Formats: sequence, structure tokens, C-alpha cells
Amino acid sequence: MSKPDMAKNFMVAAATTLSSLVGMFVISPAHALQTVDVTDGRSHVLKISAQEMSRISVEGGKIRRFDFVDGELEVKKDDEAGAYLVLPMSKKPINVFVTTTSGLTHALILQPTEIPLESIVLREPARRDRDPRRTDVKIEKAGSLELAVKRLVSAMARGQRPIEFEVTAVNQVIGLWNESRFVLVEKYVGRSLIGEKYRLTNISGSVMRIAEQELYKSGVVAISVEQQVLNPGESTDVFVARVSNDG
Repeated sequence: MSKPDMAKNFMVAAATTLSSLVGMFVISPAHALQTVDVTDGRSHVLKISAQEMSRISVEGGKIRRFDFVDGELEVKKDDEAGAYLVLPMSKKPINVFVTTTSGLTHALILQPTEIPLESIVLREPARRDRDPRRTDVKIEKAGSLELAVKRLVSAMARGQRPIEFEVTAVNQVIGLWNESRFVLVEKYVGRSLIGEKYRLTNISGSVMRIAEQELYKSGVVAISVEQQVLNPGESTDVFVARVSNDG
């Protein structure tokens, strides 16, 4: 598929006989950084290490209060940075309330996960709204699923951050094919749609040809691969849009 054709040929379809990636994706056990856009009136699920201390901080600010149920977490405070180190005492989800120096309080659900460690940065609305990449383009209110999906994929391709979506930097390696390196770069989470930006690199010694159908799984409504033929060492962006289970 040529680049001029890419923008108008998003593969929008219900997942029917398409290949499933369920079971193919394996998260690499590496350190990860989560940058989470926190929103008032909404709980946020965050992954923390089940075995090691995870760090929770606020972009451009400090945590003033960290409220939780005694016995659920081991907590250490970094007074200078205004951050907290947390270690779960069990593997069940843990509810906490974080109050920052901005005066905002955020409800977090900490989900212990089998990863070595996690560093979480909370980004509050005041700071997020100053991001020059934010855009007020209507996506989920576009009027149709097809138009909403096209606008979402276009925004991801342009590096924009629609105000209807929480955008989180993920940077996690996903197991796909032996001859490739597949990284989930960013995640866009809205009420009814989820967008994912990946970086696919050919780490083999031969030419790689990418078929979009191979990347489908249940719930996916669109996939766009910027460059479908990769020489050894070359990379391409991959954009995936899917329907949220909560939407």
C-alpha cells in the first residue's frame, strides 16, 4: 500500500474471520514508564510491580497526601521529590487516593502485576491542557464509527492528543514475530474507542512484508501500517483502533 493511499484505506470492519493475536502478545518483563493523564471524577487503573517497589510521582508537582488502607501497601515517601514508593502486600487491586500540591485529589486503582518494577508519572489537567499537541477535534462525537475511527488514526499518525482521550506513554515490547521487534509506544483511551500506536522493526536479515490482516484481534475496527515492506533494520509505525469493552 502506498503512503498516498494509506490515509483513505483504513481497514474498518467488524472482527469476524480475521486472525486473532490473542495469545500471541507477551509483555516483555522490562522496566516500564507509565505517564497517565489523570481526570477528575474518574478512577484510573495503574499497573505496579507485585514483587518490587514502584514509584508514583506527579509531573511538575508533588504528592501531598497518599491515602490507603493499612496492611494493603508498604509505602515509603520521597520527601524531596514529593513521590511515593509502594509495594503491594497482596495481589488484589488496591484503592488509593492521591492529593497533590495543585489541590486536586485523584482516585487510583493499583493493580499488582508480574513485572520487575514500574515508574508512574501522573499528569494533571492543567499541565495536560498546555501541551501544544492537544487538539479539540471531535472524534467520539463524530457522528459515525467510521468517521470517528478515521479521525482517531489520523490524530495518532500526526502525534496529536485529542482532548476526548487520555494519552499514556507505554513503551513496552510486545511479542509478535521472531523476526520483528514490536513496541507499544502510546495508548489513547476514550469512552468508546481505544487507539494504540506501535513501532515495528525488522530485525531479520531479509525483507519483511506486512499484511494488516495478521494484526487483527477481537474488537479491532481499524489497522494502518505506514510502510508495509521493510528492509532489514527498517521500522514503521502501526496504528490500531479498537472498540473499548467499557464503551
